[in-house]
Amino acid sequence: ITLSGRPANIIHVILSILHDEYEKDPNADAVLNALVALDRVRDMLWIDLVRNRQTMDITPEQLKSLKEENVIRRQIASIELRQRFSPDSVKLKNELIQLKEGLISMNRKASITGVNESIKNPIAIHENRKNMVGGVLSYFISGNEMYRIYLDADTVQMIRKTWNDSVADAISNILVNVSMNRSIDKTSLNQLSEFLLNGIDIRPMKHLTILPDGLLAKLPFELLMMNGKSLIDQVTVSYNSSIKKMFFKYDEQKHKEVLTAFAPNYDDWATEEIDTAESSTLAMIVRSGMTALPSALVEAQRVASITKGKVFQGAEATVSEFFEVAPLSKVIHMSMHALAETRYPSLSRLVFSEDESGSPVSRFCFAGEIAAQNIPADMVVLSACNTGSGEFVRGDGVLSLARAFEYAGARSTVYSLWKIPDEATKEIMALFYENLINGMSRSESLQRAKVEFKNKYLGTARAHPYFWAGFILNGDSGTLDFKSYTAIPWNWLLIVGFAGILLLLIYNQFFRSSVK
Repeated sequence: ITLSGRPANIIHVILSILHDEYEKDPNADAVLNALVALDRVRDMLWIDLVRNRQTMDITPEQLKSLKEENVIRRQIASIELRQRFSPDSVKLKNELIQLKEGLISMNRKASITGVNESIKNPIAIHENRKNMVGGVLSYFISGNEMYRIYLDADTVQMIRKTWNDSVADAISNILVNVSMNRSIDKTSLNQLSEFLLNGIDIRPMKHLTILPDGLLAKLPFELLMMNGKSLIDQVTVSYNSSIKKMFFKYDEQKHKEVLTAFAPNYDDWATEEIDTAESSTLAMIVRSGMTALPSALVEAQRVASITKGKVFQGAEATVSEFFEVAPLSKVIHMSMHALAETRYPSLSRLVFSEDESGSPVSRFCFAGEIAAQNIPADMVVLSACNTGSGEFVRGDGVLSLARAFEYAGARSTVYSLWKIPDEATKEIMALFYENLINGMSRSESLQRAKVEFKNKYLGTARAHPYFWAGFILNGDSGTLDFKSYTAIPWNWLLIVGFAGILLLLIYNQFFRSSVK
C-alpha cells in the first residue's frame, strides 16, 4: 500500500472565507460547513480501505491469493530493510523490482468486486450533532495560520490564530521534556494551554474528542491546563482523525476470541546494553531496543486473566500466529518491543519471537503488511514504544503502527507517543482493563487508570507525566461488551442442571437398591 498525502491549499482558502463569514455573522452553518470542508482532506485512504473491506465478498480463491500476496509483501519489506544498510546493492534492487512486478501482476488478476462506490460524503454532521457525547475540538494548520473549530450539541465556535516557529518550538520542548522524564516549564505549558484551549468551557462536558493536525498529533492534550487543573483531572479525552471516522458505521462482527495477548520472548535477543530513559534502574526499562521486558509477560497474563482471554507467550508469540488469530479477536493486546521508522513508515515494526526458520527477520511484523490485512478488532492495544510515532502526511494522518491497524479495520487503538517504561505500563494496563470489565467506556477506563496511577505515586518521581501520559486512545471511545464472553452461557447452565438432576436420580435409585 502506498501512503501519500494530498495538497490542502484549497481547503485553507475555504476555511479563510468561512472564518471571515463567521466573524461577520457568527452562525452554526459557517462552522459546520468549515468542518465538512476540512474533513474532505482527512482519512482519504482510510475510508477507501475500510469501506471496501466491508463490501467485499471474498471467495476461497481470493483469500488464498491474499495470503500469497502477504508473503510477497513480507519479502519486499525484508529487502527494503536490508537496502537501508546496502543502498547500492544491485542484487537487492533487482530482487525488489522482481517482487514488486509480481505483486502488481497478482493485483491485476485478483480483481475483487462488490465495492460500494455510493458513499460520496459519509458525513452526517448536521444529523449526528445532537447525539454527540461531549465536545469535538478540530485543528487545521496551514502556513502561518491555525484554525480551531469547536463543536458540541449546543455550541459551535471557529477561531483563527497565528501559527509560527515559537509555537512549534514550545510544543517540541514540552514533548522532549515529557518523553525524557525531565522537568516541564509550567509557564510554557500554561501559555500553550491558553493558545490551544482558550474560550472553551469544559465544565459541563464529560468527554472531549481531539482531531489534531501536524505537530499537535504528538501532543497528549491531557497535560494541558484549564481552570488551574490538568485536563486529565477534569474530563475524559480521546482522539480521532476525522469526523467521517467518528460517525462511520462499521459492520457487526462476531469475534471468536474476546482477547488475544502477545508477549514474545527476547532472552535470546537481548544485549548487555539495556534501553532505558536516562537511567539504568529496572523502573526505567522501556519497550524499545533489544532488551528483555520483565513486566511485559506479567502484563499480558494479567490482562488475559481479567478478560478471560488467551495469551500467546514466548515461542508461541510469532508473526504467523498473530496473523492467524488477529482477524478473530475482539481485543488484541501487544506487550512487546516496537521499532518506529519515521522516514520509512511502512517499515515500522512490532517485534515477535522468531519462528521455526530461526531467521531474525521472522521476528518483524511491518506496518505495511498490517495495513493490508483485515483485522476488524473492536480495540487494539499497542503496549510498546512509539507505536503512535511516524511521519505526518496531510490527508492520511500520522503513518504509524497504530495507523496501520486502523487501515486494517480496527475500531479503536491505544498507542504510545514515546518510549514507555515497562514496569509502569504493566500497572496502568491492569487498571485500564479492570475499568473496562466493570463497564466503563474506553476513554474513562484509560483516564481513571492514569489518574489512579498518578495519585498513587503523588510526591514521587513516578508522578511525572512520562510514566502515565504516553498512552492515548484513538477512535471509538465507548464501552466494550465482555459479558457475552465472560459469563457462562445459559445453554451450558441448562445442560449442567439436567446432568445434576440425572445424577441425583441415579444415586437415589442405587441407594434404594442397596438398602433392599
